Amino acid sequence: MFISRLFTPRNIYFLVTIFKQHTGMKYRVAHVDIRQPKMVQLLTLLQKTCLPADKIYPITKGYWYVVYTQDGQAAGFAGIVPSARWSDTMYLCRAGVVLSHRGRGLQKKLIKARIRKAKALGMNWVISDTHQNPASANSLIAIGFKMFEPSKPWGLKTALYWKYRIHHAV
Repeated sequence: MFISRLFTPRNIYFLVTIFKQHTGMKYRVAHVDIRQPKMVQLLTLLQKTCLPADKIYPITKGYWYVVYTQDGQAAGFAGIVPSARWSDTMYLCRAGVVLSHRGRGLQKKLIKARIRKAKALGMNWVISDTHQNPASANSLIAIGFKMFEPSKPWGLKTALYWKYRIHHAV
């Protein structure tokens, strides 16, 4: 009886309408200026929204991106900073996608934007780490990242480490 009330024609129409609106939504990835206080506030809010259990990553250096919907709403964010260990390497420091926009490839778009930035800066490598996050690990794998074991791990004991070799045209 409960199921018959749940799947009424009106409810099904509502769900199909919502699904169509989200699947047809267009997004754009924009590089943002962290010298603007409003942008730092937005990135901080996105971190709190997307990663509520994590410590806020400082937005003081590097290159940061926001994914915007076609309506101008922020749907995700990401940052890339110079590696503290290697001079030819950039580190994917933080990324998140708002729950209602997940599953649309936005994480991959953010990874690709940051790889393009690292390449434009003349870097040879992009590295990152994940911790109990299969979705992020799968996005990194889909782009071409490989797991590696750093000689001096920087993350949690259970962290997985990733590297991507940037191929420069000769």
